[in-house]
Amino acid sequence: MMLVKASTMNPMAQIHDLTPGRALYFAGVGLHGGRYNRLCILPRATPGFWLRTQQAPAGFPLTVSQVSGTRRCTTVSGIQTVEHVLAALYGLGISAADLVIDGDEFPILDGSALPVTQALQQCTPRALMSHRRTLRVTRGFELKEDNWWIRVRPAKGLHLHYTLDYTLSQQERYVLSGHYRPEEGFREALAPARTFVFERDVVALRAAGQALGGTLENALVLDDAGRAINSPRFDNEPLRHKLLDLMGDLALLGANLEASIEVFRGGHTSHVKLVQQLQNLL
Repeated sequence: MMLVKASTMNPMAQIHDLTPGRALYFAGVGLHGGRYNRLCILPRATPGFWLRTQQAPAGFPLTVSQVSGTRRCTTVSGIQTVEHVLAALYGLGISAADLVIDGDEFPILDGSALPVTQALQQCTPRALMSHRRTLRVTRGFELKEDNWWIRVRPAKGLHLHYTLDYTLSQQERYVLSGHYRPEEGFREALAPARTFVFERDVVALRAAGQALGGTLENALVLDDAGRAINSPRFDNEPLRHKLLDLMGDLALLGANLEASIEVFRGGHTSHVKLVQQLQNLL
Protein backbone atom coordinates (compact mmCIF):
# COMPACT_ATOMS: atom_id res chain seq x y z
CA MET A 1 0.00 0.00 0.00
CA MET A 2 1.32 3.44 -0.91
CA LEU A 3 0.16 6.43 1.10
CA VAL A 4 1.09 9.99 0.17
CA LYS A 5 0.29 13.47 1.37
CA ALA A 6 -2.58 15.39 -0.21
CA SER A 7 -3.31 19.09 -0.35
CA THR A 8 -6.24 21.31 0.55
CA MET A 9 -8.13 23.31 -2.03
CA ASN A 10 -6.82 26.71 -3.14
CA PRO A 11 -8.31 29.29 -0.71
CA MET A 12 -9.60 31.33 -3.65
CA ALA A 13 -11.84 28.39 -4.59
CA GLN A 14 -13.15 27.66 -1.09
CA ILE A 15 -16.88 27.36 -0.46
CA HIS A 16 -18.76 28.09 2.72
CA ASP A 17 -20.03 25.37 5.02
CA LEU A 18 -23.77 24.80 4.58
CA THR A 19 -26.34 23.74 7.16
CA PRO A 20 -30.05 22.90 6.71
CA GLY A 21 -32.31 25.94 6.72
CA ARG A 22 -34.67 24.46 9.32
CA ALA A 23 -35.29 21.39 11.44
CA LEU A 24 -36.39 18.23 9.61
CA TYR A 25 -38.17 15.29 11.23
CA PHE A 26 -38.30 11.62 10.20
CA ALA A 27 -39.74 8.53 11.87
CA GLY A 28 -39.99 4.84 11.11
CA VAL A 29 -38.59 1.42 11.82
CA GLY A 30 -34.91 0.58 11.67
CA LEU A 31 -33.88 -1.85 8.96
CA HIS A 32 -32.04 -4.25 11.25
CA GLY A 33 -33.63 -3.89 14.68
CA GLY A 34 -37.17 -3.38 13.38
CA ARG A 35 -37.86 -0.88 16.18
CA TYR A 36 -39.60 2.47 15.72
CA ASN A 37 -37.17 5.42 15.89
CA ARG A 38 -37.39 9.17 15.44
CA LEU A 39 -34.68 11.27 13.84
CA CYS A 40 -34.36 15.05 13.77
CA ILE A 41 -31.87 16.88 11.54
CA LEU A 42 -31.14 20.32 13.00
CA PRO A 43 -29.21 23.32 11.68
CA ARG A 44 -25.78 23.70 13.24
CA ALA A 45 -23.81 26.91 13.75
CA THR A 46 -20.36 25.30 13.42
CA PRO A 47 -18.95 22.84 10.86
CA GLY A 48 -19.35 19.08 11.12
CA PHE A 49 -21.98 16.43 11.71
CA TRP A 50 -22.81 15.82 15.37
CA LEU A 51 -24.80 12.88 16.70
CA ARG A 52 -26.98 13.40 19.77
CA THR A 53 -28.46 10.33 21.44
CA GLN A 54 -30.38 9.52 24.61
CA GLN A 55 -27.11 8.34 26.16
CA ALA A 56 -25.15 11.39 24.91
CA PRO A 57 -27.61 14.32 24.69
CA ALA A 58 -24.81 16.88 24.32
CA GLY A 59 -23.62 15.03 21.25
CA PHE A 60 -20.30 14.07 19.72
CA PRO A 61 -18.75 14.41 16.24
CA LEU A 62 -19.88 11.87 13.65
CA THR A 63 -16.46 10.83 12.41
CA VAL A 64 -14.76 7.62 11.39
CA SER A 65 -13.10 7.35 14.80
CA GLN A 66 -16.57 6.78 16.31
CA VAL A 67 -17.44 3.83 14.04
CA SER A 68 -18.25 0.79 16.19
CA GLY A 69 -19.44 -1.67 13.55
CA THR A 70 -19.59 -2.28 9.80
CA ARG A 71 -21.59 -5.50 9.45
CA ARG A 72 -24.42 -4.90 6.93
CA CYS A 73 -24.48 -1.18 7.85
CA THR A 74 -22.34 1.54 9.38
CA THR A 75 -22.75 1.77 13.15
CA VAL A 76 -21.49 4.81 15.07
CA SER A 77 -21.26 4.49 18.86
CA GLY A 78 -24.00 1.85 18.83
CA ILE A 79 -26.33 3.73 16.45
CA GLN A 80 -26.93 1.65 13.31
CA THR A 81 -27.52 2.56 9.67
CA VAL A 82 -26.28 6.14 9.62
CA GLU A 83 -24.99 5.92 6.04
CA HIS A 84 -28.11 6.83 4.03
CA VAL A 85 -28.76 10.06 5.92
CA LEU A 86 -25.08 10.99 5.76
CA ALA A 87 -25.09 10.31 2.02
CA ALA A 88 -28.01 12.72 1.53
CA LEU A 89 -26.21 15.46 3.47
CA TYR A 90 -22.84 14.87 1.81
CA GLY A 91 -24.33 14.44 -1.65
CA LEU A 92 -26.07 17.82 -1.41
CA GLY A 93 -22.99 19.61 -0.12
CA ILE A 94 -24.26 20.12 3.43
CA SER A 95 -21.40 19.97 5.91
CA ALA A 96 -22.93 21.06 9.23
CA ALA A 97 -25.88 19.46 11.04
CA ASP A 98 -26.95 17.98 14.35
CA LEU A 99 -28.54 14.52 14.05
CA VAL A 100 -30.75 13.71 17.04
CA ILE A 101 -31.94 10.10 17.38
CA ASP A 102 -34.20 8.71 20.13
CA GLY A 103 -33.39 5.04 19.48
CA ASP A 104 -30.56 2.80 18.38
CA GLU A 105 -30.94 3.00 14.59
CA PHE A 106 -31.74 5.62 11.97
CA PRO A 107 -35.16 4.98 10.33
CA ILE A 108 -34.81 3.09 7.07
CA LEU A 109 -37.74 5.02 5.49
CA ASP A 110 -37.99 3.74 1.88
CA GLY A 111 -34.56 2.08 1.96
CA SER A 112 -32.84 4.86 0.04
CA ALA A 113 -31.66 8.42 0.68
CA LEU A 114 -34.51 9.94 -1.34
CA PRO A 115 -36.89 11.05 1.48
CA VAL A 116 -34.08 12.85 3.31
CA THR A 117 -32.70 14.31 0.07
CA GLN A 118 -36.10 15.68 -0.93
CA ALA A 119 -36.67 17.21 2.49
CA LEU A 120 -33.26 18.87 2.45
CA GLN A 121 -33.88 20.26 -1.03
CA GLN A 122 -37.18 21.78 0.08
CA CYS A 123 -35.50 23.95 2.72
CA THR A 124 -32.91 26.44 1.52
CA PRO A 125 -29.57 25.70 3.17
CA ARG A 126 -27.91 28.44 5.20
CA ALA A 127 -24.26 29.35 4.64
CA LEU A 128 -21.96 29.58 7.64
CA MET A 129 -19.03 31.97 7.98
CA SER A 130 -16.58 29.05 7.92
CA HIS A 131 -15.15 27.57 4.75
CA ARG A 132 -15.62 23.88 4.07
CA ARG A 133 -12.47 21.86 4.52
CA THR A 134 -11.46 20.08 1.31
CA LEU A 135 -9.07 17.20 0.78
CA ARG A 136 -7.64 17.04 -2.73
CA VAL A 137 -5.72 13.84 -3.45
CA THR A 138 -2.62 14.74 -5.46
CA ARG A 139 -1.08 11.26 -5.82
CA GLY A 140 -2.73 7.87 -5.91
CA PHE A 141 -2.74 4.97 -3.50
CA GLU A 142 -4.32 1.54 -3.21
CA LEU A 143 -5.83 -0.55 -0.42
CA LYS A 144 -6.17 -4.31 -0.76
CA GLU A 145 -7.34 -6.97 1.65
CA ASP A 146 -8.81 -10.47 1.25
CA ASN A 147 -10.97 -10.31 -1.91
CA TRP A 148 -11.54 -6.55 -2.15
CA TRP A 149 -9.47 -3.60 -3.27
CA ILE A 150 -9.81 0.17 -3.57
CA ARG A 151 -7.78 2.47 -5.83
CA VAL A 152 -7.64 6.22 -5.26
CA ARG A 153 -6.40 8.65 -7.91
CA PRO A 154 -6.29 12.45 -8.31
CA ALA A 155 -9.34 14.03 -9.94
CA LYS A 156 -11.28 17.26 -10.09
CA GLY A 157 -14.40 16.68 -8.03
CA LEU A 158 -15.49 13.30 -6.65
CA HIS A 159 -15.66 10.41 -9.12
CA LEU A 160 -16.76 6.99 -7.89
CA HIS A 161 -16.56 3.64 -9.65
CA TYR A 162 -17.87 0.41 -8.12
CA THR A 163 -17.86 -3.25 -9.11
CA LEU A 164 -20.15 -5.79 -7.45
CA ASP A 165 -19.12 -9.42 -7.77
CA TYR A 166 -21.18 -12.05 -5.94
CA THR A 167 -20.89 -15.81 -6.40
CA LEU A 168 -24.42 -17.19 -6.90
CA SER A 169 -23.45 -20.81 -7.51
CA GLN A 170 -20.53 -22.82 -8.85
CA GLN A 171 -21.57 -21.82 -12.36
CA GLU A 172 -22.99 -18.31 -11.95
CA ARG A 173 -21.84 -14.93 -10.69
CA TYR A 174 -23.70 -11.66 -10.23
CA VAL A 175 -21.50 -8.84 -11.53
CA LEU A 176 -22.41 -5.16 -11.91
CA SER A 177 -20.00 -2.33 -12.60
CA GLY A 178 -20.51 1.39 -13.08
CA HIS A 179 -19.67 4.90 -11.97
CA TYR A 180 -20.93 8.15 -10.50
CA ARG A 181 -19.64 11.59 -11.46
CA PRO A 182 -20.64 14.86 -9.79
CA GLU A 183 -22.23 16.24 -12.95
CA GLU A 184 -24.74 13.37 -12.98
CA GLY A 185 -26.54 14.79 -9.96
CA PHE A 186 -26.82 13.00 -6.63
CA ARG A 187 -30.62 13.45 -6.41
CA GLU A 188 -31.21 11.77 -9.77
CA ALA A 189 -28.43 9.19 -9.93
CA LEU A 190 -27.97 7.81 -6.41
CA ALA A 191 -30.50 9.06 -3.86
CA PRO A 192 -33.45 6.84 -5.01
CA ALA A 193 -31.46 3.56 -4.95
CA ARG A 194 -32.73 1.26 -2.20
CA THR A 195 -30.83 -1.22 -0.09
CA PHE A 196 -30.88 -4.77 -1.48
CA VAL A 197 -30.70 -8.36 -0.31
CA PHE A 198 -30.65 -11.81 -1.88
CA GLU A 199 -33.84 -13.69 -1.07
CA ARG A 200 -31.84 -16.76 -0.02
CA ASP A 201 -30.15 -14.73 2.76
CA VAL A 202 -33.29 -13.30 4.40
CA VAL A 203 -34.02 -16.22 6.75
CA ALA A 204 -30.42 -16.37 7.99
CA LEU A 205 -30.29 -12.61 8.51
CA ARG A 206 -33.45 -12.57 10.57
CA ALA A 207 -32.30 -15.55 12.61
CA ALA A 208 -29.20 -13.48 13.41
CA GLY A 209 -31.35 -10.53 14.52
CA GLN A 210 -30.80 -8.48 11.35
CA ALA A 211 -33.14 -7.16 8.63
CA LEU A 212 -36.08 -7.34 11.06
CA GLY A 213 -37.49 -4.11 9.62
CA GLY A 214 -36.95 -5.04 5.98
CA THR A 215 -39.94 -5.19 3.62
CA LEU A 216 -40.57 -5.28 -0.11
CA GLU A 217 -41.24 -1.54 0.16
CA ASN A 218 -37.89 -0.57 1.66
CA ALA A 219 -35.57 -3.14 0.10
CA LEU A 220 -34.90 -4.58 -3.33
CA VAL A 221 -34.96 -8.39 -3.12
CA LEU A 222 -32.96 -10.44 -5.62
CA ASP A 223 -33.56 -14.08 -6.52
CA ASP A 224 -30.85 -16.70 -6.96
CA ALA A 225 -30.12 -15.43 -10.47
CA GLY A 226 -29.78 -11.83 -9.34
CA ARG A 227 -33.18 -10.75 -10.73
CA ALA A 228 -35.36 -8.38 -8.70
CA ILE A 229 -38.56 -9.98 -7.41
CA ASN A 230 -40.06 -6.56 -6.63
CA SER A 231 -40.03 -3.53 -8.93
CA PRO A 232 -36.58 -1.96 -9.28
CA ARG A 233 -36.15 1.80 -9.66
CA PHE A 234 -33.09 1.31 -11.89
CA ASP A 235 -31.80 -1.62 -13.92
CA ASN A 236 -28.63 -1.48 -11.81
CA GLU A 237 -30.18 -0.40 -8.50
CA PRO A 238 -27.88 -2.56 -6.31
CA LEU A 239 -24.83 -0.96 -7.91
CA ARG A 240 -26.24 2.52 -7.36
CA HIS A 241 -27.01 1.71 -3.75
CA LYS A 242 -23.42 0.59 -3.18
CA LEU A 243 -22.27 3.95 -4.55
CA LEU A 244 -24.76 5.62 -2.20
CA ASP A 245 -23.37 3.67 0.77
CA LEU A 246 -19.85 4.66 -0.21
CA MET A 247 -20.81 8.34 -0.30
CA GLY A 248 -22.42 8.06 3.13
CA ASP A 249 -19.29 6.49 4.57
CA LEU A 250 -17.09 9.14 2.93
CA ALA A 251 -19.08 11.75 4.88
CA LEU A 252 -17.30 10.43 7.99
CA LEU A 253 -14.12 12.05 6.65
CA GLY A 254 -15.39 15.46 7.74
CA ALA A 255 -14.14 17.12 4.57
CA ASN A 256 -15.07 17.60 0.94
CA LEU A 257 -13.11 15.07 -1.11
CA GLU A 258 -11.63 15.56 -4.56
CA ALA A 259 -10.51 12.20 -5.92
CA SER A 260 -11.33 9.31 -8.20
CA ILE A 261 -12.19 6.19 -6.19
CA GLU A 262 -12.53 2.73 -7.70
CA VAL A 263 -13.91 -0.04 -5.47
CA PHE A 264 -13.99 -3.76 -6.20
CA ARG A 265 -16.14 -6.04 -3.99
CA GLY A 266 -16.38 -3.34 -1.37
CA GLY A 267 -18.61 -2.87 1.64
CA HIS A 268 -18.82 -0.76 4.78
CA THR A 269 -15.69 -2.37 6.24
CA SER A 270 -13.53 -1.45 3.24
CA HIS A 271 -15.16 2.00 3.00
CA VAL A 272 -14.27 2.76 6.61
CA LYS A 273 -10.69 1.60 6.10
CA LEU A 274 -10.49 3.95 3.12
CA VAL A 275 -11.75 6.89 5.19
CA GLN A 276 -9.25 6.06 7.92
CA GLN A 277 -6.43 6.25 5.37
CA LEU A 278 -7.78 9.48 3.89
CA GLN A 279 -7.85 11.04 7.36
CA ASN A 280 -4.09 10.56 7.50
CA LEU A 281 -3.82 12.93 4.52
CA LEU A 282 -5.68 15.80 6.15
